[in-house]
Amino acid sequence: GEMATFVELPRAATVTATSNVLLAALSKTNFRTLYHAISPELEDQVGDLVKAHMLQNIFQLKSPFLERVPVRDSNTMAEKCAITKLDSGSIVFREGEEADRFFFVYSGALRVDRAAVEGNGNGEMRKIGTLHPGDYFGEMALLLGSKRRATITATARTVMLEITRDDFRSAFCNTPWLVSEFIVRMKRMKGRNLDLLSLAEYMPSRDAFASFLKLNWEGVGGEANLAFFEDVTNFEQEWSEVGMSLGSWKAAKDIVDKYYTPKRPLHYLGLPQEVMKQAAEVVKFDTEGDIQPDMFREAKGIVISRLEGDALPKFKESEEFKGLIERMR
Repeated sequence: GEMATFVELPRAATVTATSNVLLAALSKTNFRTLYHAISPELEDQVGDLVKAHMLQNIFQLKSPFLERVPVRDSNTMAEKCAITKLDSGSIVFREGEEADRFFFVYSGALRVDRAAVEGNGNGEMRKIGTLHPGDYFGEMALLLGSKRRATITATARTVMLEITRDDFRSAFCNTPWLVSEFIVRMKRMKGRNLDLLSLAEYMPSRDAFASFLKLNWEGVGGEANLAFFEDVTNFEQEWSEVGMSLGSWKAAKDIVDKYYTPKRPLHYLGLPQEVMKQAAEVVKFDTEGDIQPDMFREAKGIVISRLEGDALPKFKESEEFKGLIERMR
């Protein structure tokens, strides 16, 4: 009974003795007094336990995907969550506000409102949906860090778990594919455009896209374009973590050796010859060369424009993509 006591909720289940039982019962006040007296840290430990139970209940209620989250990662995320309790009429956030948090509904109900489209109204809010236990919202904060696209208001006493974008990602540092799959799912379900990075970070979608490129873009090095994008992204991440080092220099040199040698010239990627000529010279002989984090930016930009502008839209209409989404359900 610790959850109802800690969060002050109605009982979530009925418990019936099936044999003679001796119980020690504590009132809510005595329960809190006890763990305060035992240890100042005990309240945090009990809180983390309660949040872990709440999160598991939410995952199991409506989300088979989130139910697959490993217990260790679920517990880590629970520790980073905050319990939020709202009275009916309380506003979670307003349309147009900056977004940096993600929410799970544990109990209660919320209304989703959006301002009338300009020209079709006078700015009045229009109800576009409702949220119930097991629902989650605010995913745009995870995907784009953009402003809120709707106003969320509690229509009953509501309890939620909330987590910041950075804490959500750090909770899954050991299983980044889960974050990537989550992003792919949300963007697909909400009808938003999948960007190349989100698709490439989730291995099943990356492999399906690579297969599509091999079948449809082989003549212009489609797979090589994708591999180049991934290699440059890895180099940029290496640089962001350690700066100029032997590792970042080697990553830059590997890119040059892989894509700009006589055996695999620049035109294999369909890139202008002059795009990376300077970068190639920098890493050719000197491990102390002037490596810069943006040295591949122009070439990467060309590849992204090509893949996102042409190949990715066609991929989303392909049988490979339909099969991918079907397997994710």
